[in-house]
Formats: sequence, C-alpha cells, structure tokens
Amino acid sequence: MRLIFFVLHFVSLACNDINTTFTPKLKHKFKPTPTHKFKPTPKLTPTHKFKPTLKIKPTPTPTPTLKIKPKGGLIPIISGKKATLTYFTDSTTQCYGSNIPVGNAMAVNPLLLGFTTDDWINRFSNVEANKIPWCGKTMKVTVNGRNFTGTIIDTCDPVGNQFTDPVTGETIGGKCDYSNVIDLYGETGRSFLQDTVGDDFYQGDLEWEIIHEDIK
Repeated sequence: MRLIFFVLHFVSLACNDINTTFTPKLKHKFKPTPTHKFKPTPKLTPTHKFKPTLKIKPTPTPTPTLKIKPKGGLIPIISGKKATLTYFTDSTTQCYGSNIPVGNAMAVNPLLLGFTTDDWINRFSNVEANKIPWCGKTMKVTVNGRNFTGTIIDTCDPVGNQFTDPVTGETIGGKCDYSNVIDLYGETGRSFLQDTVGDDFYQGDLEWEIIHEDIK
C-alpha cells in the first residue's frame, strides 16, 4: 500500500515539474551598443578677424591758385635771373624824346619783358610813349652784389627801324643785338659796368626787376 502511495506522490511531483515554466539563465547581460558614437560638431573659430573696410573719401581736387598780376597787368614778366648788359648814349629816346630825365636810366628789349615781336610791331613801335607799358618804369639791376636802379627811357628795337637822331645827326634805331638786353644809359651806365664787371659788356647771371610799387 505504501508503495502505491510513493509512486503516486512521485508522479504528482513530476507532473508539477512539467507544468513549471523553464526559464534559462544567461551568463552575461547584453546591453545594446551603438555602432557609431556621434560627437557634436565643434564650433569653427575663424583664423582671421576681419575688420570692416574703411571708406576712403576721395581727395578733393585743389582749385588752381590764380596768379594775380600787379596792378595794370600790362607787363608779362617783371623780373629775371639772366640778361645782357651794355650801355648806350643816344640823345633821342622813344619814351622821352630828347627830354631825358636826370638820373640813372636804361633801355630794354621788350622781348625780355615777355612781349613778342608781333606785339612790338603791331602795338608799340609807332605809338605815343604813354601807351608803352615799360616807358617810365623803374628797373633795378643787381650784378656781383652791386645795384643799378634807374628809369626806363628807351626801347632796344627787336626788329630794327633805323632813323637819324635829330640832335646828333647819327643813324640810330637799328635792330637790337640781344633779345634779353638791358642798356644802361650814358657815362653813368658805362662806369657802373666797368666798376662792377671790368668791361662795358656783361652777359650771364644777375637779377633784374621792375619795382613793384612802380607798376601801374
């Protein structure tokens, strides 16, 4: 009887074991591993710092300065650094006739003063003295540190128009030999040249000017 009970008990246990769910135990726990790890994109820092471009203002074009001529503006050139010096003794002059003023005096070629040959022929060769811009002006000549200041009383003709001096009977008024000549008048002029340059002729560096206060 006991044997039957044992057997039945064993069978009951076996059946209970069969109905029990078998869950296998894993030796390792697996965590899902991503195939790639994504890192956030780093912020790019510019290698150069760009400064805003400066707007350059264009330089204004300077207004040309007008050269104001002395009062009257009748003589184009009133000073220079070179000339030819000689002397003359005519007793009749274009500016004063035979009534030559007392004191130092000289004659000039109008080409020295910036006039042209056409100016001389068409404007000044046969007009009254008061219409000739250089007549009566005061000129100062400096050579070798010495000065000769006098009145312009005559013109050294750049073309040549000979005539007879009514006082001496000599033929005068021929063509001027030098375009930049200043003829010092009389014995005073000749003495200045002799004392200053050792001759009655000089050509080269010097200073000459028409005194500004005398330009009208």
